[in-house]
Amino acid sequence: MKTLCIIFGGVSSEHEVSLRSAQTVMENVDRSKFNTHMLGITKGGRWLYYDGPAGLIRTGEWEVSAKVTPAIISPDRSHGGLLILEAQGVRVLPVDVVFGVLHGKNGEDGAMQGLFELAGIPYVGCGVLASALCMDKAAAHFVLTGAGIKKTRLSVVYRKELEDFAGLERRLAGELGYPMFVKPANSGSSVGVNRAADAGELSGALREAFIHDKKAVVEQEVKGQEIECSVIGNADPVSARVLGEIAPNVGFYSYQAKYLDDSAKLYIPAHIDEETAEKVRAIAEKAYKVMGCEGFARVDFFVKPDGEALLNEINTIPGFTSISMFPKLFEASGVSCGELITRLVEYAFGRSGKVKNMEKKTVQVNAMNITFVKSDTPIIVDAQSALDLMMTIQHCDNSDRMAINKQAIIEDFFKLSTGIAGEVLQKFTNYSIKIAIVGDFSAYTSKPLKDFIYECNQGNAIFFVSDEQAAINKFTLAV
Repeated sequence: MKTLCIIFGGVSSEHEVSLRSAQTVMENVDRSKFNTHMLGITKGGRWLYYDGPAGLIRTGEWEVSAKVTPAIISPDRSHGGLLILEAQGVRVLPVDVVFGVLHGKNGEDGAMQGLFELAGIPYVGCGVLASALCMDKAAAHFVLTGAGIKKTRLSVVYRKELEDFAGLERRLAGELGYPMFVKPANSGSSVGVNRAADAGELSGALREAFIHDKKAVVEQEVKGQEIECSVIGNADPVSARVLGEIAPNVGFYSYQAKYLDDSAKLYIPAHIDEETAEKVRAIAEKAYKVMGCEGFARVDFFVKPDGEALLNEINTIPGFTSISMFPKLFEASGVSCGELITRLVEYAFGRSGKVKNMEKKTVQVNAMNITFVKSDTPIIVDAQSALDLMMTIQHCDNSDRMAINKQAIIEDFFKLSTGIAGEVLQKFTNYSIKIAIVGDFSAYTSKPLKDFIYECNQGNAIFFVSDEQAAINKFTLAV
């Protein structure tokens, strides 16, 4: 069983959203797979290890309870986890993986991800660069449009430009026209976002945006549907089959509408045809790759009446509350919140260089080099990670046979479809290496998967076997 540390709160305008998200994660995490610990960060920046009921997180009562102890994540890799600063001394609490449910600044912008990298602890979600790029709406705009992805038109404004507001207003009105939307460049959950229909509103909107950031983006208003797409994965991202739609009753989908009242209508599935939905999913997955995202993200769009899809923004730690679109879209696609959390943790372990507890040995049998790989956390989470492992085995271990235990492969490989398995098989057959997957497959009774396992066992590239000796026997027969 792995130790999962859930970090919440943060020095951010989205602190309260993080509390709600963390409570949802704590209430849905699979306790048969993970031992959980909680590390909270107050609005003032205090780090506190919390060992109380999850029900006190949402209200903020957790930080004044008797169940908190000062603590930090140690950047010293020899610790591999938290330092609990107890009265009698410092206690090291090792953790296997971190889920930072921290929205907005100081959590979603690469800062916290950099700490996890220094500490050498696997973590859920995007890395440093992708987090920073996606957080900065201006930087993201130029990277995405440079890759040929259509976005809303925007202009970047810096605080100093307010000194000549008349000149600034003329430029923005000429470039974008009214109405326009003003946003802090580095903020989320619609914090500091306002619609401006004239010069007076533009001035007020810019001044509010600059409360939250030194840089603002001003975007042309787009008439269309607001569509959201949830995406997960590392090198080979997968989007939820079901998309969501937001229909705000007033102006736009504000922070208040998202979290404080029910003024916006949410439609799951979205009111768009399948052809448009497929286009949105394809663009979302492309953008996810372009920005270097890993783990999970929510990609937001405007879909115009003519069907054109304009990417709005990418959220690398989207809301995980009970009413948030990200988990609800996967739930509507057949993946429960608990399963989703497990899958995200598996992606964290599957990221290159982040695999713990992997055992590998190479032996020679009848002039064949066979590498046996064991791990109790997934190493293969998608086709690319399968290829990376295979090339390591082939070139570093000088083996042309690999036997890998079932636990080292993401469960979705077996449970959801043979699509991933088929893609992995194709990659293996392009090389001379042969693979045996070791484990008990008697519980997998769906006809497509049974047929797939049968066909593999009749071939000579990939086998499903019960134990290591059976793998050796299969390799010998396949020579």
